Amino acid sequence: MGCPSEVTIGDNLTFSVTTHDPDTGVVTDAGSAPSYRVYEDETPTAILTGSLAKLDDANTTGFYAETIACTAANGFESGKTYTVYIEATVDSDKGAICYGFKASAVAGAGTGARTVAVTVNDGTDALENATVRFTEGGNTYTGSTVAAGTISFSLDDATYTVSIAKAGYSFTPTSLIVDGDETVTYSMTAVSIAAPPSATTTTGVMTVYDEEGAVEESVEIHVQITAGPGTDGLGYDSAVWTETSSALGVVEFAGIVHGAEYKIWRGVAKALAKTFTAPTTGTSFSLTEIIGRG
Repeated sequence: MGCPSEVTIGDNLTFSVTTHDPDTGVVTDAGSAPSYRVYEDETPTAILTGSLAKLDDANTTGFYAETIACTAANGFESGKTYTVYIEATVDSDKGAICYGFKASAVAGAGTGARTVAVTVNDGTDALENATVRFTEGGNTYTGSTVAAGTISFSLDDATYTVSIAKAGYSFTPTSLIVDGDETVTYSMTAVSIAAPPSATTTTGVMTVYDEEGAVEESVEIHVQITAGPGTDGLGYDSAVWTETSSALGVVEFAGIVHGAEYKIWRGVAKALAKTFTAPTTGTSFSLTEIIGRG
């Protein structure tokens, strides 16, 4: 049997058991799925019950596992000790085993006497990795929610300012009076971000010739943007863009930004580069005349 010895409130906990024939000690499947019961401290009423399921049945024998959510909603509290009791029947003989683990709040979430269980959602769905902050005077306690949208704090009695932050969401700070164990849910609002502006483009075209005036294939022409069209909210890559002429000597640069400024040169003759400004309208245009080798 296996299980962690400690769990953070809001996390999942997985435990397992292997069943054996009590007469031979040989690993043997149970007659039915083993059952489990979870108890808090010495309280005689289980807070969770259920059954384990076979794990990797094709390659294992008598191997069962289960995962439970150790959340405040399921009754788990920071600082409490819990016992999992597992019972199974093998070859008509009933057997049982148990183990214990401790539940704790996340690191840095306070050391006070009160447990404050927080759930953060977007109004419907849980929000993971939301940063929750409790502030009182010069004291600040901070932690991030787990996949279930939960986090637990250990705080002393006081009135706290609660703030929550998560990229893409907003939350208006509020206050919480802590005078006992508290269970609270806070909803964040998704922030609507306007679609960014998009660059409109055109195609620059050129035909290249050799020294005898015949169209030339496999010539490299290079362009490089040096200035944008002046539209806020856009950013451009200034890497050199290279295209090679076709059998007809034609070179096409599909994606030249309307109104942007470029340098253009042939082969290795960057020293002979010329500057051109792309037209602000149209689907294609003739690239600036250049001279070079290669």
